[in-house]
Amino acid sequence: LLTMETIKKTHIQTLPTLALAKELLSKYLAISVVGITLILLFQTILFLSHSTKGQYAIKNVQVFNDVLNQETPEQIISRPTEEWTSTNRFSVPETQGRFWAKMIMPPSTKGQALALRLKDPLMDDVIVVLVNEDVGGTPRLIKTIEAGDLKVFGARPLALPNTVIPIDANENVDIIYLGISSKLGSSFEAGLWKKENYIEYNNRLVIFIGLGFGYILALICYCLLTYATSGRQEYLYNALFIFSCLIHIMAMTGHGYQYFWPESVGIQSIIGGVSISVLMISLLKFSLVMHTQCSTMFLQVVRMFIWLHSAVIVASLLSVEGSIAKIHLLLAFATLLAIPTLCFVAARKGNKSAQFCMLIWLILLVSGFMSTAGKLGLIKWPIDSIYMLFVGFYLQILVMAGVLAYSFRVSYEKTLRNKASAKADKAQEIAAQDEILLLHKNAQKKLEAQVKAQTQQLENALGDLSAASEELQKMRNLDGLTQLPNRLAFEEESERLAKKSLMRGSPICVAILDIDHFKNINDSYGHLVGDECLRTFSAKFKSSFTQQDYTLCRLGGEEFMLASLLPVQQVEKDLNTFRKSIQDMEVILDQGNIAFTVSAGLSHKRISKITDIKSLYSIADEKLYLAKQKGRNLVVA
Repeated sequence: LLTMETIKKTHIQTLPTLALAKELLSKYLAISVVGITLILLFQTILFLSHSTKGQYAIKNVQVFNDVLNQETPEQIISRPTEEWTSTNRFSVPETQGRFWAKMIMPPSTKGQALALRLKDPLMDDVIVVLVNEDVGGTPRLIKTIEAGDLKVFGARPLALPNTVIPIDANENVDIIYLGISSKLGSSFEAGLWKKENYIEYNNRLVIFIGLGFGYILALICYCLLTYATSGRQEYLYNALFIFSCLIHIMAMTGHGYQYFWPESVGIQSIIGGVSISVLMISLLKFSLVMHTQCSTMFLQVVRMFIWLHSAVIVASLLSVEGSIAKIHLLLAFATLLAIPTLCFVAARKGNKSAQFCMLIWLILLVSGFMSTAGKLGLIKWPIDSIYMLFVGFYLQILVMAGVLAYSFRVSYEKTLRNKASAKADKAQEIAAQDEILLLHKNAQKKLEAQVKAQTQQLENALGDLSAASEELQKMRNLDGLTQLPNRLAFEEESERLAKKSLMRGSPICVAILDIDHFKNINDSYGHLVGDECLRTFSAKFKSSFTQQDYTLCRLGGEEFMLASLLPVQQVEKDLNTFRKSIQDMEVILDQGNIAFTVSAGLSHKRISKITDIKSLYSIADEKLYLAKQKGRNLVVA
């Protein structure tokens, strides 16, 4: 219905004829299909249920209540007729003893192979006694058959969910005695068949039950898949509800005992009650999720019932007493009375979800009551009470599907409204963006001319700034008189040398050089001559030590410094070579030729951190002072 409605809304303007056809289909065809399906389902169940009564009517049923459960089959068949009571109610009351039913076989069954099918598949303990009478009316016991849920499934005469007693044609059975004991009450109604006809009926029944279980499993898979893809919790609880219904139906029809736990009498004793409580919990959870805007009272009552059902489940797992099963039933009927009442109160306030939930609970209440009443013989239904569970279950599935469809439609319409609102907001946003874009274009045209002119000015300014920056960098790192690197540039470069020294693990050498008696040159010839001597010395200094191996600088005045990673022996040798070249050199000036010498202090060390190079400065300075004391024109390492 939702799919058809969506297609109609989307294409109604472009394809009016197709949309009209889909509207008719969505409104009438789906309803027709659901109605026909329910009619066919009811007719199928009605046919099968009438068939369970068998082909031969069993009349003149008489009952006897063995309260103490002390009578043997021989004693039972020997009891006089006046001790038996005729009845039309095929129910066994709750008793600790054994309830006996005496069934007279129709004369038309003589000499035929028969099958006696007991209607209730959940009898605790059953004794079937086959008897024939001689000419004088004296009963003679043919055989005794024991069955019931208090024995493993394999102990049954035939591997069928109901107790089915085969009767051979040569046994000539006149009377059948049924001895039944039950903690919760039962029914001794039975159907008598020709054996071959019962086999045909049972095959049809297996197909019917199999189709029903297959349909239920398909619904579970669909709900789980929908939950996995959408994350909506109502589908998870719906799947749990359907699964618990499946387990309960399997328990009530005996198919669970036949196929899944045939060796476990304990599971068979508690599974019916436990499945009811799990069914209630899942439906309570489903109602909480679907019951939007629920009151505090509704929330508290639902949570209370969830805790009570959980506690009873735990009690069932710890005990297999019949009283626990009765608690399951009583608690279930209390839930079925309380929750629909609360849903009705909420539904009167206009809550659509509450209306659907109330309908689900009422269907469960009615189907459960009809099934239980039929099982206990309180009401005589025209169809088998077991199949009431199927009818109620399918009706609940249809209603729950309607609840989910309604929830989906509400969510879907909300999504459509949100999309329409978002679309309108997007249109307004696009219009605003277009207006802003137009303003931006107009402003951009005005700015382009200004940007172009200012860009040219900026390029010119950047060119001037770059030249000034290069000049400033040069002034920053070079000594103006000697054009050697100054102390700042030397320290930066020596740090790089220190990093290399750390990486290689090799020593680093530092030397300080000082022109001997340079003060006398300034005093005798003047500072201009002294400056020329410094320039000549610096040129010689720069050419004597290659930039690849040495870092040079002028410390200030007549002091110079170098650093290197070469071995100290090589550095000392190069210093002495330079010292001798200075000793042999003369600065030729108008005032005359000027000669001078140089002294140097050399230090070397394998440093452990970059700052250790500072200590090399001090050591080199000490060695320079020692060279001065020893007479100058020396290299002290």
